[in-house]
Amino acid sequence: MADIDWVGHWGQSNQPRTDNGLRVLLLDHLGPDYVHHDRWSGGQSIQRWMLEDCTPGALYQSYIDELTGTINAIIDAGDTPIPRAFYWTQGEADAVQLDRAENYYDRLCCLQKSVLDQIELLTGIRPPFIFMITRNETVVPFTDSETGITEELVPAQINVYLNSEMKRAAKDHGLIYVESNDANRVDEVHLAGGGDVLVEQRYYDAFLSLQSYPDESVCPDMTVASAACSGK
Repeated sequence: MADIDWVGHWGQSNQPRTDNGLRVLLLDHLGPDYVHHDRWSGGQSIQRWMLEDCTPGALYQSYIDELTGTINAIIDAGDTPIPRAFYWTQGEADAVQLDRAENYYDRLCCLQKSVLDQIELLTGIRPPFIFMITRNETVVPFTDSETGITEELVPAQINVYLNSEMKRAAKDHGLIYVESNDANRVDEVHLAGGGDVLVEQRYYDAFLSLQSYPDESVCPDMTVASAACSGK
């Protein structure tokens, strides 16, 4: 019987752009036996996972079932799962409509609570919730994948508002917000040209800060409450 480190990572289309490098960095720190659970869906608003009243969205159940399965597999093997972090890489579909941005704070906090409640139920451990919100600088009409409606965008104002709200979520609820506004993109949305590597490193730095500086009120390259730094 052994302790097996576990890390989860959900998100939208920038999730796989940051996940591969993050895996390599975490592998160096946690060793080859750690379990990495990841899943993503492109072009989806956070409401597809969670609504502002904490009602699960259409994607949530299959995601949480898969997460539960990866943890139970460790338990079934006679080992003890040790959740070390949960990552959330999303936001590009919510940074194109002001009403979505206005609801993002509540939806994200509901998602954090629901996911971490499930992880804690399975393992007795509540890991830190580390996230980034991808800015969207699209200047052409955007077609909603759910409704088929095409709308004009006002990206600059929405991005400023959304980033402010995410910093408020970090402060209010102990989430760890990793900045990505300065990261290069191959287009107006998707990380590339070193932007993906920058975010991967910041994600890893956030993880290391939780191990090295558990009592700090502000960790490098992030906005975070002290409770989040301690992983509590």
